[in-house]
Amino acid sequence: MFKQLYLLVRNTFSNEPLDETISIEFSIYDAISIGVILVIIWWAVFL
Repeated sequence: MFKQLYLLVRNTFSNEPLDETISIEFSIYDAISIGVILVIIWWAVFL
């Protein structure tokens, strides 16, 4: 998952446009990783 996020950040800062399916796949990975991070933060704060 971290490799996909790294590639997403790298492709965002380079001016190469992403393919549609790749950008959709990256956005899914991004949403999952953000959700996991929010759950970890919530768990750390409230427990």
